[in-house]
Amino acid sequence: MRIKSPLPCGSWPSPITSELVTRGAPGMDFVDSDGDRLYWVEKRPWDAGRSVVMCRDTDGNVRDLLPAPFSMQSRVHEYGGKAYCVGDGVL
Repeated sequence: MRIKSPLPCGSWPSPITSELVTRGAPGMDFVDSDGDRLYWVEKRPWDAGRSVVMCRDTDGNVRDLLPAPFSMQSRVHEYGGKAYCVGDGVL
């Protein structure tokens, strides 16, 4: 039987990495509505940090409105602020 020696706090190996924690959960910001449709920005850490404008229509279908590899993030809005607008079903 092998006895493990104690390690200093925070120095032990872990199968849980920061990538594993952040990869599975998108961030959601800037929720808006236009009629019966909902819009929001989804931040995707697993997709090189790309930010995508999403839409949920009246039937409950959810879709990307910005195809890969484009991101709605820009140098102008990289520190916050809503960088999209919707009206009459037009982004």
